[in-house]
Amino acid sequence: MNLAFAFVATIALFSIPTEGQTQSSRETGFTIRGQISGFEIVKDDSLDLYWIEDMVSPANYHNRQFRKVPVARNGGFTINVPDVRHITKVMLFLNRAGIGLIDHLSMFPGDDVHVLANYQSGSWNFKYTGKGGKRLQHHFINEFVRRYEGERTTLAAVDTIVQRKWKLIDKQRFKTETARFLKAEMLGGILRSLHGVMLFSDSGARHALRTEVESISDYAWFREVNEYPISIQASAPGWIEGLYTVNNQLLVNRKDSTYGYFDAVYKRIEQKYSGRIRDRLLLHHVSNTPNIQFHNYFPAGTFETYMDRLDSMAEEKKVKEIISSMKSRLTKGSEVYPFTFYDRHGKAWTPKELKGKFVFFDLWGIGCGACLHTNEAFIQKVSPYISHDSIVVFSVCDNQDKEAWLKSIPAYSSEEHLNVYARDIGEVLKFQNYYSVAGYPFVMLIDPEGKIYSSNPPLAYRPGNDLLKEIRAAIADYYRAASTQSATQKQ
Repeated sequence: MNLAFAFVATIALFSIPTEGQTQSSRETGFTIRGQISGFEIVKDDSLDLYWIEDMVSPANYHNRQFRKVPVARNGGFTINVPDVRHITKVMLFLNRAGIGLIDHLSMFPGDDVHVLANYQSGSWNFKYTGKGGKRLQHHFINEFVRRYEGERTTLAAVDTIVQRKWKLIDKQRFKTETARFLKAEMLGGILRSLHGVMLFSDSGARHALRTEVESISDYAWFREVNEYPISIQASAPGWIEGLYTVNNQLLVNRKDSTYGYFDAVYKRIEQKYSGRIRDRLLLHHVSNTPNIQFHNYFPAGTFETYMDRLDSMAEEKKVKEIISSMKSRLTKGSEVYPFTFYDRHGKAWTPKELKGKFVFFDLWGIGCGACLHTNEAFIQKVSPYISHDSIVVFSVCDNQDKEAWLKSIPAYSSEEHLNVYARDIGEVLKFQNYYSVAGYPFVMLIDPEGKIYSSNPPLAYRPGNDLLKEIRAAIADYYRAASTQSATQKQ
């Protein structure tokens, strides 16, 4: 496996200027022009645009941006994002139709894509033209093939799919760097589907697939992408996730504890890779499996240890910055992010309104199975035994639909909790970006001063976790320390 740094002529792909290159010669930003047909556009319809520039890890959303885009009554729209200088993941949704016009596709600086979205006979059809449109059309097809084939994929089927799509991409006469990027993204997506196949197969099928995965480096397509310049591999988040999946699957049947399994994957990546690839694989690992927000899997202090290790070995400045911000924002004693969420009466709630009591902060989303289990276990194992005079359960739904949120409270929360929702999508995105939230539930314990007491309280529904004990200990410890400090100051 060739993991040596090989910065060849890939500068054009990433639009990063070389030394001496002037600002005016750079291509920056992208434009999306579109037409929606066959679907009636009403007065308040709009599109939700999300974009993530230079996405260092598929699980890391530290720099996600959002914009509401108006749609004309004739279905036309135009979007210009002027400042991006790197490959950018783009999501564009027409919420009332529940459809993504662009769904996790990659835009390059300088793209001017035309999207034709047609609704006919109960289904949507998409066509991408203009500068970058041909590439998006292939990327879109690749995603569709991955999702469709993923339900029944084995590596033999993957080999057939890859060879077919390889030839289609080559026929389009893309620039070499662009074709390589598409191939890396496509293959990463297909390898990712193996994870789902293995998880939902019986034990015999899992064993057979694991045996295949162990020999995956024998496949020509895997070797080819692994020999691409590091600048292409590291900038294709689909490939990072696919490569991570391969390493993850080789250990998925271990009978270690969750933490032991996590540690085994970490050590495998740490020893097997180097440079930017290792940086991004490890960042993906600590922010995905278990997610940073799920680092309540770890024994006390383990999260900080791993972040310190990754920070010390990381070579990429951007990765170091992300790790540093994660550590500082999730460390005990850090000021909690100044959020604003709203209750059913329209009252705004910020950290200031919550000061004076401990707060169990729970951010959840409708449709999240782990959120349901967490709430059910909390109500059974914790809520009856805590004093609501000393701790507030601050239950935050990320949905902007007030009626949908209110209907979901009995399942995901309780009327005893302080229930709020993210009336403004921009506000919840800022919160998610600040803490690199990649999944739910996201829970924290906040002290009466509005500072993080614990960013990894245990999830109540997991066997062996004792959230009640942790909450009681936190309250006792905080007031004991406050009393000691007060006595010292009086002396």
